[in-house]
Amino acid sequence: MHNITPTQKILYDFIVKYRAENGYSPSWEEMKVGTNNKSKGNIARLINCMKKNGHLIADRYVARSIRPTKE
Repeated sequence: MHNITPTQKILYDFIVKYRAENGYSPSWEEMKVGTNNKSKGNIARLINCMKKNGHLIADRYVARSIRPTKE
């Protein structure tokens, strides 16, 4: 995986692990708490960057739809 910062990698790994354990994606709050971030805005910024770089995809207007592009 290239073009990913260490902070993005932590969030990416959290999403992958959460999906494997639960069968669905984490909520914004769960991502915030699970990665020790202080705000959901920071999570949104990280996710938008990873979506732009092709690491994540999400369905528009669908809750808990964030997922890795390669599963």
